[in-house]
Amino acid sequence: MTFDILRAVSYFHCMDGHSQRSRSRASTESYFNPRTGEFVERHIRDSDIDLLKLFARHRYLSAPYAAALLNRSEQGVSRRLRSLKEKDVGLVKLCETQREDRNLRTVGFLYYDIDAAGITLLAEEGVHIVPPKAPKNFVHALMVHQIIASFAIGAVGRDDIRIVYEDNQRLLLGQRNGKDHYMISDYPRFAIERTADGKRREIPSIEADTASEPIESYDRERSAICNKFDDYIYALENGLFQKQYDVRTFFIPFITRNERRMQSMMDCLAAKTERKKELRRYFLFKTHPTLKSRENPRASGHMLTEPWKRVGNADLYLDKENTSARQQTDQDKDAH
Repeated sequence: MTFDILRAVSYFHCMDGHSQRSRSRASTESYFNPRTGEFVERHIRDSDIDLLKLFARHRYLSAPYAAALLNRSEQGVSRRLRSLKEKDVGLVKLCETQREDRNLRTVGFLYYDIDAAGITLLAEEGVHIVPPKAPKNFVHALMVHQIIASFAIGAVGRDDIRIVYEDNQRLLLGQRNGKDHYMISDYPRFAIERTADGKRREIPSIEADTASEPIESYDRERSAICNKFDDYIYALENGLFQKQYDVRTFFIPFITRNERRMQSMMDCLAAKTERKKELRRYFLFKTHPTLKSRENPRASGHMLTEPWKRVGNADLYLDKENTSARQQTDQDKDAH
């Protein structure tokens, strides 16, 4: 009888708001990891669930980006990611590319992907993630997700704007060789929305460039930057974004690995729009390092909070009012 009472007291002492959830894959006992010299806590906290939920939007996460998205300490998030990766927990895993190439583990940060057990655990929380497939180009996929994370970080803690995500990723350009020809964005469209009045600046398409493609190509079927500009110019001239996405104020960001390549891209757009200068205002340009760049990416909100370059137009801030849409159009016309 005494044993049963003590066991009941011990049980209810352990039961709190953090341990009542199903945590079938994780032991509640901590252990010493001789490799890192740390005691690893294997039980799952509610804060861990918040960390795992980030993978529903951001495929690859490093500790700095996850910490910035959650507004938590980088050291603490790094510790939790390592704990959730441990063999007997297995909710996250090191990204496949860094698992296969040990040398890449010392380049930049460690990048984590959600594991099958993490997907199952999130399903119990009502968050459903389709098991992700290995990307054709990890460097490009990582760059895209860091760019999108930067937009999200820029809105963390702000009550004047928010990021609204949509599902559309393909814009129908028409038919080519008897088949529908689509322009596919590197990420589904989203918008920066002002909470005061609901006005939006739409991002219907985004292009992340790792410099794996040429700036120009005489082969129309080749995926060159200038060929992409041709498709965008066609879409703008025919009002396809407005017709298919029902957007008004929108911009198309091009992000590449360094200043020199960005300037080459801007020069290409300038040549393409020499007689269509009014179209230049839609295109935005900025840089972001790739996995193998000399500098590390910034886990900050700079994609949202810092100005974008434009061809023949003033730099543009996406998170604050530069001028009204009508004033901007008038200014662009006056400039040309």
